[in-house]
Amino acid sequence: MRWAALPKTQPLLAYLLLNRQAPIARDGVAFLFWDDVPEREARANLRRHLHDLLKALPPASPEAPWLLRTGTTVHWNPAAPYWLD
Repeated sequence: MRWAALPKTQPLLAYLLLNRQAPIARDGVAFLFWDDVPEREARANLRRHLHDLLKALPPASPEAPWLLRTGTTVHWNPAAPYWLD
């Protein structure tokens, strides 16, 4: 069975990769992708889509997770083993 991503998971991945130089404020990402819903719902959507993204990626090692997350920021891990063309 194929995995079906949530609607904004792929654009979220692209955004994180294109802005991988530094941590990004979670609120900023949430409001960028879900500017038409209340703040609480936008944040919940971001959490759900980040979970969906991690589920779609291959398992990461504990030493080099795909994402670096705090309560206020999210960041594509520059130490993760990825190649970007």
